[in-house]
Amino acid sequence: MNRKFKVIQLDGFSGLLLLLLVLGVVGSFAVLPVYAVKFFWNEFVNLYFDAPQIRLAQAALLWFAVLSLMYGYLKKRIQFKFINAANFGDNDIRPVDYDKFIEKIKKEQQNDEKINR
Repeated sequence: MNRKFKVIQLDGFSGLLLLLLVLGVVGSFAVLPVYAVKFFWNEFVNLYFDAPQIRLAQAALLWFAVLSLMYGYLKKRIQFKFINAANFGDNDIRPVDYDKFIEKIKKEQQNDEKINR
């Protein structure tokens, strides 16, 4: 085992700036929305619907629920498919026949639609 191997090395002022940048990015995607949810709930929902105020942990759970619902809703619309040569036979690879390729993709889409129903 190489003891001199360093995964993360922060040297000097540039390392400190890099650390602050990484913490800022993580904080802006993870912590800032939770504070925003807490603020909007306590200010607007409490004001208009007379709901109780929430704490930071409850705001984090609410934010997680919103993200989960958005993911569940958009899951059908966002799809990533990787197609490689192993998925096709030898006859389909050499001369590129776009009509067969498009037909195969359409059949896969129809099968996906049948499964999602």
